[in-house]
Amino acid sequence: MPSMKIPVIGIGAGPDTDGQVLVYHDLLGIFDGFKPKFAKRWADVRTTMIDAVGAYAAGVRRQDFPAPEHCYAIKPAELQQFIEGQDLTIPAQAPSFAEQPVGVGGHTANAQP
Repeated sequence: MPSMKIPVIGIGAGPDTDGQVLVYHDLLGIFDGFKPKFAKRWADVRTTMIDAVGAYAAGVRRQDFPAPEHCYAIKPAELQQFIEGQDLTIPAQAPSFAEQPVGVGGHTANAQP
């Protein structure tokens, strides 16, 4: 194969490239449907991931998680200082976000230059 003056990155393009892109779902065995010929499964973590997410959901449903050891606490004096520093008044006319047109990139749709 002729040599290129620039790096050539392939996706399933064989061994004659300078680099290889591989979707980590394929190499970790996360997706169990289609396996591309050029992908080697280096692990099978799909079952482990499904079991872990199921265990997490069960813990939340049982109200085992989060437990106190999974939470941060704030000293009562610090909480009081924080509360006192907040402006907790509700404006008479709260802005309506539905009335604010937003376009691509956060720019308003009707912005004037």
